Amino acid sequence: MKKEELDKGVILYGTAVLKVSKNGMEAALSPIEQDIDPDCLHDLPEILKQYEIIYGIQRPPQFENGRWVVARGNPPVDGEDGGLEFMPRFEGLKEPESNSHKRFVNVGKDDIIAKIIPPTPGIPGKDIFGHEIPPKPGKPAQFKLGQGAAVSSDEIAIIASRSGKAEIKNGEITVLDEYIINGDLDITIGDMEFWGRLLTISGSISGAFKVSTWNDLTVTGNIEGEAQIYVKGNLKVGGIIRGNKTRVNTGNDLYAKAIEYADISVGGDMEVEDYILKAECRVKGYAWIIQGRGMISGGNLFLGHSLAVNTLGSPTNIFTNISIGFDFDLMSKYKKIVDDLETIAKKLEDVKNGLKKIDLLERSGPLDEKFSFIKQHLSNTLIKLGEEAILKKGELEKLQEELTAKQSATIFVNKNIYSNTRITIYNTTFDCPIDLNGKYRLIYQNGEVLTIPFT
Repeated sequence: MKKEELDKGVILYGTAVLKVSKNGMEAALSPIEQDIDPDCLHDLPEILKQYEIIYGIQRPPQFENGRWVVARGNPPVDGEDGGLEFMPRFEGLKEPESNSHKRFVNVGKDDIIAKIIPPTPGIPGKDIFGHEIPPKPGKPAQFKLGQGAAVSSDEIAIIASRSGKAEIKNGEITVLDEYIINGDLDITIGDMEFWGRLLTISGSISGAFKVSTWNDLTVTGNIEGEAQIYVKGNLKVGGIIRGNKTRVNTGNDLYAKAIEYADISVGGDMEVEDYILKAECRVKGYAWIIQGRGMISGGNLFLGHSLAVNTLGSPTNIFTNISIGFDFDLMSKYKKIVDDLETIAKKLEDVKNGLKKIDLLERSGPLDEKFSFIKQHLSNTLIKLGEEAILKKGELEKLQEELTAKQSATIFVNKNIYSNTRITIYNTTFDCPIDLNGKYRLIYQNGEVLTIPFT
C-alpha cells in the first residue's frame, strides 16, 4: 500500500478508517458510524505491518478526541545553542555597571574568563514507519572579542591574551592593559589594584588608600595622607610624595617632583625634580636631584650606586645622612650566608665530637649494629656539611666581590654641602664639619672619603 492512501484514509472492515498524519508521526483508527468491527481490532497488528507501520505501536490503542491512536512516533529534540559560562569572579562583567571602578575585575595573562559551551546536536526522532527524523542542531556560541581577549588554542574557553582589567562593553569582551582614573583617587573609588601595563591616576592619591600595580603607575598629582603604594614597575609622580606615614615601594624606577617625610623604597633608579625633605629613601640604583633646588635636606638616603645632587643638607644644619654604595639586599644575603656558615661550623664541631666518641668505643672492640649505624650516619653528615660549607663560601666570595664593587660609587655635588651632613661611601663615613660651597666629587679611596673640588 502507498502512504498516500493512508494520508487520505483506508477503510477497514467497513466500520473504521485508518489514517496517518501528514508528518508520519501518528496513525489513528476512527469509527465510521458507531462501533468498530472486533475482527478489525483483532487483525490490527497485522494490518499495521501491511502498511509498514512498525514504530510506536500503542498497546492498547489510546482513545483521544473520538478516535483510537494506534501508533505514535517520537519527535526529534532540537539541539541547544552554545553559550558562555563566565568564571565566578567574572560574573559581574555581564552587568551594565561592570565598567565602573566599583566593579573592577583584574585578569592575568592566559587566565580563563569564560568557558565556551558548545551547541548540542539534539536527539533524533522517529516516525511510525521507523524512519529517523534528524533534529535541528544548536547554533555555536555568539560572542565578540576585543583587544586583550582571545579563544584558547583548544577552542574551549575565552582567555586573556594580556594582563589588565576585563570588561564587556557593547557586547564585546576586552582586557584593558592601560587604565585611567580621571580625577583623584578618593573614597568613592577606594583601594586600587591593577594588573595591566599602565595605571594612570589623573589627579592625586590623598588618604590612607592602598594602590598596587603589576607594572607601571603614573600619578599626575600628589601622593599623600598615609597612602600605601606598591608598584612592581616604574612610578612617575607629577607632584609631591608627602607624609610621614606615606609608603612608596617600586620594583623599578621612581620619578617625582619632590619628596617630603615619606618612606621610599626603589628597586631601580630615582630622579627627583626639586628636593627631598626629611624622608627615608632606600634606592637600589642611582639617584639624580639636580633640577630646581636639587636639595636633600634631613632624613636618610641609602643608595646602591652614585648620586648627583645640587645641595646636601641645609643652611639651618639639619642632620642629613647619605649612604651610597649600600645595597640592602646584598647586605641581607651576605649576613644570612655568614650566619649559615656559623651554624654549619657549629654542626661540624658537634659531628666531629660525636665521631671522636665513637672512635674511642671502637678501640675497645668491634661496634655493635646500633653504634655502627650512628658512625655511618655521622660520617655521611660530615661529608654533606663540608660540601654545604664549600658552596656557601663560594656564594660569600661572589657577594664580597659585588659589595667591593660598590666602592666605586661617587657623589657629585653642584652647589653646597652643609655642615652636619654625614656621608658614607661603602663602609667609611665622613661628617662634614663646615659648609662647603662649590662643586665637589666625593669618592672612597684607601679607607677614606675624599672631597675633591671640580669645575
